[in-house]
Amino acid sequence: MPPLLSLFIIIYCSPVVFLYSSLIAPTYCLPCSVIDLENGMENFFRLQTRIKTVITLVSILFLAGLPFEFAAASTHAQPATETGWLINADHPHAKTRLVLTGQIDPARKAVEGFLEISLDKGWKTYWRSPGEGGIAPTIDWAASSNLDHADWHWPFPQQFELLGLHTIGYKGDTVIPLTFHVKDWNQPVTLHGEFSLSSCTTICVLTEYPITLSFIPGKVPVSEQALFTNAQAISNVPTPSPLVTSTQAGWQAKEKLLTVQLTKDSGWTKPEIIVDGKTEESKDYSFKFLDSHIDGDTLTATFEVSSWLGDITFDKQSVYISVKDDAFLAEQAVEVGAAIIHPTEGTSSNSLLQMLFFALIGGLILNVMPCVLPVLGMKLSSVISAQGLERRQIRGQFLASSAGILVSFWLLASFLLALKLTGSAVGWGIQFQNPWFIGFMVVITTVFGANMLGLFEINLSSNTNTWLASKGGHSYSGHFVQGMFATLLATPCSAPFLGTAIAFALAASSIEMFAVFTALGIGMALPWILVATFPGLASFLPKPGPWMKRVKQLFGVMMLLTSVWLLSLLGNFLPASSVEKSISSTAQELPWQPLSETLIEQSVGEGKTVFVDITAAWCVTCKANKVGVILKDPVYSTLKKGDIVLVQGDWTHPSETVTSFLRKHNRYGVPFNIVYGPNAPQGIALPVILSKSLVMDAIAKAQGQSD
Repeated sequence: MPPLLSLFIIIYCSPVVFLYSSLIAPTYCLPCSVIDLENGMENFFRLQTRIKTVITLVSILFLAGLPFEFAAASTHAQPATETGWLINADHPHAKTRLVLTGQIDPARKAVEGFLEISLDKGWKTYWRSPGEGGIAPTIDWAASSNLDHADWHWPFPQQFELLGLHTIGYKGDTVIPLTFHVKDWNQPVTLHGEFSLSSCTTICVLTEYPITLSFIPGKVPVSEQALFTNAQAISNVPTPSPLVTSTQAGWQAKEKLLTVQLTKDSGWTKPEIIVDGKTEESKDYSFKFLDSHIDGDTLTATFEVSSWLGDITFDKQSVYISVKDDAFLAEQAVEVGAAIIHPTEGTSSNSLLQMLFFALIGGLILNVMPCVLPVLGMKLSSVISAQGLERRQIRGQFLASSAGILVSFWLLASFLLALKLTGSAVGWGIQFQNPWFIGFMVVITTVFGANMLGLFEINLSSNTNTWLASKGGHSYSGHFVQGMFATLLATPCSAPFLGTAIAFALAASSIEMFAVFTALGIGMALPWILVATFPGLASFLPKPGPWMKRVKQLFGVMMLLTSVWLLSLLGNFLPASSVEKSISSTAQELPWQPLSETLIEQSVGEGKTVFVDITAAWCVTCKANKVGVILKDPVYSTLKKGDIVLVQGDWTHPSETVTSFLRKHNRYGVPFNIVYGPNAPQGIALPVILSKSLVMDAIAKAQGQSD
């Protein structure tokens, strides 16, 4: 019997006992003498006093114990939803925790959660396929009770290159979503696991963390912050996409090259592609990216395959192809075939000598590419000014220009190597992704062009003029800078053989990278090197005369045209990224209103249709839906009509309004789109990946225009 009920009976029934003793008990004493009666009554009241004292003491002791009992009950009623941060004293640079979000699915017997890993600056951990080094994070759940299994959902990782080793993983704070599948939904679950985490800087540490957490599947409390964190991580997990209409893979056993090919109707911008094994045998293979090219809507990439086991075979083996592009993220599984699928030019062999030859030819061809016309003008200008000079002077000037070109290529190689070592994206002409660099080049080319056209002259001080006069009108340092400037303007160009050499260099070791970039520099500087080697070539050039002014003016116009081209590149950075820019160009015309259920109800009551878009800035799929569907006709034109109300919820940051709306519709992440109308007051929920037909059909049904 519960203590509270026992006390209630004692306290409230004691007066009945006392009344019985006072009224009824004396009746049985009628035959007794008066003395006996008095003695009996005295004993009774003495006993009654003692009973009351005992009851009072028991009541005090019981009531004093109530807070502890209630506190214990309260603690039991609110089960823990996370482990808290786990830190190993032997490795303080890393910590981890397991969190349950409160999102459950009784039909699938699934409970959602995530594993959060926090690493100090400079440390990294690994993806499900770590590459040529490292160990993937694992948890052994064998000691758990009422747990069937747990699924890992891996966000798209970073790629790292260190001392020629290619690895894949994460830096900083990383969230990996987990789905726990339980055996008996009506019974408690106890998680007991040993989490193994490999983390590295210049050294690597393997750390173990004991994980313990108990919960009742149907009674996990919902945490808004945990839901938000999990949704952010899920948005970066690649999944199969219907937008990829074709996926193929081919194996070249002799060269140990795997070529994969993906086709997407909307085309590709700057895709990043990763391959890892799906079957047990292929999971042990390492796939090192070599090169890729885009032909229309088809992306083709080549990977070098290696294995610490030695032998490699793709007989009935499958791989995962994960790809990330502007507003697109997907993972496709494909069985590897024996045939080669359109191998990339020049990747049939990864011989360093062959790549050096390609780099030499590619650098030489850069001299005749259209985007290097200003560079060609500078070269011709320097050649013209060489008339009348001694062979020694000609040789020195052209060697100085060649040195400027080589140093520029070495600086580019150093810059790209630094980016690789820090896990950043690298590519040819990557400095043109920096608006400050482009702005600087705009100023330089404009000044040069205006000066060559005679629009202004730079007047130097008398001391400076004296110094220049003493050094001569054709200083070696000036030609050195000219060579460096020529290289900077040439880098955004692409030429035959150049792509193959650059791709090989970016995927190769540090020494091989510098060797390839040196060959590129020599190739581009080859015309200057020829003049330096054979100064007599200058004598075959036209003699100085009035035509030089016209040529100078032509070069000035070319320089100004270069400035205009650079300004067009700079325009890509002014409002936002390319994807956000394409969205904002039309999205600003759509009259979105903040999420409000009151607004939705009122609009539907007025006979209007309501299109709700729950989105977030960090959601890649959200951007894909906007660019590919919402901002394209016929959907875009339909949404602009006056009888359609546009409501948008922004989940870029945690929002109780957005979270409550999602939970009301049994959703826990973005994107989420739903259409309300007179014929659909409860709403028509749309799938995660939108299509024009799905949106138009939902609007028509909500308006009552179709069955």
